[in-house]
Amino acid sequence: MNLIERAIQEELKGAILKTVAFFDLFDYPMTLMEAWGRIYFPNTPSGLNSSKPNSCSGIKYNDIKVADIKLSLERLVGEKILGQKDGFYFLAGRGEIINRRLEKYAYAGRKIKRAKKVIRIFGFLPWIKMAAIGNLIGAHNLKDESDIDLLIVAERGKIWTARLFSNLITMALNLRPKPGRMKDKICLSFYISEDSLDLSGLLLENDIYFHHWLAGLIPVYQRGNAYQKFLRANAWNNSCLPNWQPSEPLESRVVEITFWQFSLGKIIDVLTTGLEPLLSWLQIKILPDKIKEKANRGTGVIITGSLIKLHVNDRRGWYRDEWKKNSANAAEFGNKVI
Repeated sequence: MNLIERAIQEELKGAILKTVAFFDLFDYPMTLMEAWGRIYFPNTPSGLNSSKPNSCSGIKYNDIKVADIKLSLERLVGEKILGQKDGFYFLAGRGEIINRRLEKYAYAGRKIKRAKKVIRIFGFLPWIKMAAIGNLIGAHNLKDESDIDLLIVAERGKIWTARLFSNLITMALNLRPKPGRMKDKICLSFYISEDSLDLSGLLLENDIYFHHWLAGLIPVYQRGNAYQKFLRANAWNNSCLPNWQPSEPLESRVVEITFWQFSLGKIIDVLTTGLEPLLSWLQIKILPDKIKEKANRGTGVIITGSLIKLHVNDRRGWYRDEWKKNSANAAEFGNKVI
């Protein structure tokens, strides 16, 4: 191995360590293929000090082979920085998270079934173009007591109409999350318009959380190839996650619109024509003060005619800082063992 190849291997090994260290924050040990598909590769050697929010390597898809990832993982295990068991890789001393991951995977079926129940009714709302489960690693790493986050793509000029009616549906089904009552509830706090699909403007500096959140979306319902359009608008995400590829959801987990939903939706659309300005005004007026105070003063709470993001407690900065600590501590632990 020449000096250039050795430098590339060291860079790759560092990227893998940082990727595993990030998912460790969520008790998520990784398989070889997950480490390959989710490797986070900013353009700076450290991956932590880029001056641009979306400043990534732009490595081409074929530049990183599975065999290269496997070699780097084995080296990290040999250096006692990572552990390996039953096909999972994790930070040294964190083997117990394998069982936690398997436990949370078991909850996925129940939660997806609940989400489908609601999204199937959303099919009557002609302004909803896509609904996707939006937790960091999709629906397969949810805690038993957690709610289910949905990302909604709405028709242009109908985002507030879509929000009102979708919220009314979850209220009628008693599925809105409340303090102390989060389990299996449906969280509707993120809407985007179909003419504003590019989410790069929401990135923080070194926003590893957002990159993986975007990659972890699971589309459950769409009209008119909305998910494909969404992917094209956010193709920049592959510059940080060069190996990531969208996975086709299982047929049993996809909600299809029926003829009757389509027909009734046309009638509902006619009956609500021209109401968007009024519905927007009414909903903004009754928003809690804590949301209004933070509106459009950062990337946590954004309220416009094409984007509604109501994340009062936006923890992305905290996750980024904890990720840095986790990566540094893992590397330091390995050096001490060696």
